[in-house]
Amino acid sequence: MSDRIKLIKPEPVAVAIPPDLEAALAACGNTGYGRNSRPFTPEEDAAILKYYQIKRKDDLAKVFGCCAETLRKRYNVLIMREGQA
Repeated sequence: MSDRIKLIKPEPVAVAIPPDLEAALAACGNTGYGRNSRPFTPEEDAAILKYYQIKRKDDLAKVFGCCAETLRKRYNVLIMREGQA
């Protein structure tokens, strides 16, 4: 017989979101999905290539209005394109 302990999963707790918070969240924009969810201009692409390696990623992301992860992904796409050219 096994000496394993059987863990009991607790029941989820339902928490109501206050109406004012719900309204504020509903007003927020939805996230995009996929490769083209955040279109970058050619000027932004040039700036990303110039500054990505020498500036703080969080600061750059604020300038471009995206998260650091989106910026990293865009930089990787751009350097892959340059390697193919």
